[in-house]
Amino acid sequence: MGSMTKHSTSHSTSHSTSGGEPLRVLQCVNVMDRAGLETMLMNYYRHIDRTVVQFDFLVHRSRAGSYDEEIMDLGGKIYHAPRLFPQNYLTYNTQISKLLRGVSYKIIHSHIDSMSVFPLRAAKKLGIPVRIAHSHSCSLDIDYRYPIKVVAKRLMPQHATDYWACSEKAGKFLFRTIDAAELHVVKNAIDLRRFTHDEEGRRRTRETMGLDESQIAICQIGRFAKVKNQSFSIRILQKLLEYNQNVRLFLIGDGPLRSEISDEATRRGLGSKVAFLGERTDIPELMNAMDAMLMPSLYEGVPVSLIEAQSAGLWSIASTAVSEDAILTPCAVRLPLHAGEEAWASAVLELATQPRFGDAGSMLRAKGYDILTSSQQLQAKYLAMTNRGTR
Repeated sequence: MGSMTKHSTSHSTSHSTSGGEPLRVLQCVNVMDRAGLETMLMNYYRHIDRTVVQFDFLVHRSRAGSYDEEIMDLGGKIYHAPRLFPQNYLTYNTQISKLLRGVSYKIIHSHIDSMSVFPLRAAKKLGIPVRIAHSHSCSLDIDYRYPIKVVAKRLMPQHATDYWACSEKAGKFLFRTIDAAELHVVKNAIDLRRFTHDEEGRRRTRETMGLDESQIAICQIGRFAKVKNQSFSIRILQKLLEYNQNVRLFLIGDGPLRSEISDEATRRGLGSKVAFLGERTDIPELMNAMDAMLMPSLYEGVPVSLIEAQSAGLWSIASTAVSEDAILTPCAVRLPLHAGEEAWASAVLELATQPRFGDAGSMLRAKGYDILTSSQQLQAKYLAMTNRGTR
């Protein structure tokens, strides 16, 4: 791939906290689009004190991400590295090493699961003292790189100094050989104030979407990829329409399989009952307008959208492949995919006609999912880590 490029701001790259400069933490991701872990990172980024801790981003796509403009507005830098294709490994290591020599980071925090080995290995060679590997899932994508991912997973303890995860289950999956006491869980916290039910707002949004109160509106939020299993939601809708013609499905997100899922909806004669909304910035308003949310994923960690839905009191049905750690309130339930479309359709009809769950926000706050508190904890953790010796 091409050479590494950088989008920068006028902020200094110094990491010294003397003279008022913030500690800059390098966050390693694939691309900063509106997806789960990226949204989690932005939630923290918006709420930390950026005069004390600042984020920069190492991304592995040449194109811009949906959050790039906001990152730069908040004072962050974006570095573009080659994608982690096998043919790029030598080039990747050389360019990452060059980047890390040019900027004196004290902390590198990688979110690319087992492939985090690559940036963390380069960071170790350069003596960067804090190298965090962060697990966001309970499975590895099965693709042509799968054998490499398995090996990389085993090599993680040689290069990471710290092991973080969205849940204990996600941590045990990626860091199987480390002691449980070494695992640090960082909650996928959200701004609970944005995700609250508002009946008047619901009415306005539904009116804009062409929905009256007799219609049942269900949604699925996520990128169009095999793991998200939107095809199953299409089949659930088809089953629902056998019982009630007043149901509509809203698919929110974008991705490589969008046209394939759209073709499937058309082929099944559901074109007028399915709306493809693309990437959206008004997720709180859309959740407010819905009656139920589907999450038939093939695997997940602790999905941010499921936490958001629960905060909004939106009845949600997730597959049993979604971690039980994500079921935080009574308005979220799990069903196995093998139960079939009919069982899922029955659950939708049962839940979608019930009143919204009203006390979810306080329950989530008590369980540590309020970003106002969690962001301050993360900030303090980063600062404390810089005061220890090299591991």
